[in-house]
Amino acid sequence: MTKSRKAAGTEGERLAQEHLALYGYEILDVNWRCKAGELDIVAKKDGTLIFVEVRARTASSMHAFGAPQESVDYRKRMKLRRLAEIYLLQTGRSGVPVRFDVIAVTLASIGGASDIRHIQNAL
Repeated sequence: MTKSRKAAGTEGERLAQEHLALYGYEILDVNWRCKAGELDIVAKKDGTLIFVEVRARTASSMHAFGAPQESVDYRKRMKLRRLAEIYLLQTGRSGVPVRFDVIAVTLASIGGASDIRHIQNAL
């Protein structure tokens, strides 16, 4: 049975958080929301604030829809930049170095991830 899109997204975000923690990232916020939208993960490492967009797909859906990271199109990149600006202003973190990453998670049919790709400076 295939996972629902929402369940796949939730599982992908959980796996992305585990991946970031494993590599020494400090998770500051998860699913941060404002009127303009949502940031999946905001993390910090080596003095840089990192906005992480998580994209998850099941291995079976990749044939029809492509790799998870391919879904971060121009419109989504611009939205993430706007959200990051709002986040920086609302949290008082303006003036720090920032980076935009994408974590693409391919979900295994038996649970967990069959592949996690962390693309730094993706935007």
